[in-house]
Amino acid sequence: MHPWLIFTILSALLDAVDLLACEDCSAPGKACDGNMKPCFLGEDTCGTILGQTNLAKAGFSGILKTCTTSTACKAGIRTMSLGRQITLRRNAVCCQEENFGNQSVLLPPEDTTQNGLSCPSCYAQDSDSCVAESTLRCTGAENHCVYVTGMLEFLQGITANTTTFAGQGCATESVCEPREGVSVYSGVFSYAISTIMECYPAPITTNSAIVHHISWMKATSLHLIATSVMSSFCFLSHNSFL
Repeated sequence: MHPWLIFTILSALLDAVDLLACEDCSAPGKACDGNMKPCFLGEDTCGTILGQTNLAKAGFSGILKTCTTSTACKAGIRTMSLGRQITLRRNAVCCQEENFGNQSVLLPPEDTTQNGLSCPSCYAQDSDSCVAESTLRCTGAENHCVYVTGMLEFLQGITANTTTFAGQGCATESVCEPREGVSVYSGVFSYAISTIMECYPAPITTNSAIVHHISWMKATSLHLIATSVMSSFCFLSHNSFL
């Protein structure tokens, strides 16, 4: 078959598919403007994705508009807390039309209310593993324990640096979707989870102080009962010899 004929057929097929085009941009903060970009086959949705990274008391946010898949918007808000000081949050709004407009995407305030669950906790950079040496009390809707690894890109001035990271902690169940990776772009930081090593429902928190107190009270009660029994026995034995 002649090359020109193959080109003609492919062009006709692409015209028949009528590929979607979406606005393409990214920026720190909560707004960006970009040019329209044709989507690849399989990308059937225009998405506006808002990400947030909280490091200790410092917060960073970023917005991303791009072509994506419709499944990327079905998980709703995704959050995870890794180690003691890192929280990643993400939400997306999608539309399968080119005139998506400036539809806003929001992240509600972070819910710091403890939910009675807890998970092993650790975080390490320049590594693909970390050992949990503490327990993290889960908050809000984070009801699963996760162990994840991936890539972290961060800006130092105008220079972009890339490294690996690993973390354990609490997460919403939607983070554990095995069909697709989870990425959180927040302007200065961009976390891309490549592997979910573990994901399971978080167990109920065991308060060691309460357990210790209950154990102490049980031991004290048993000691008092034993002392009472011995005193009664000694009293009966003494009377039997009178």
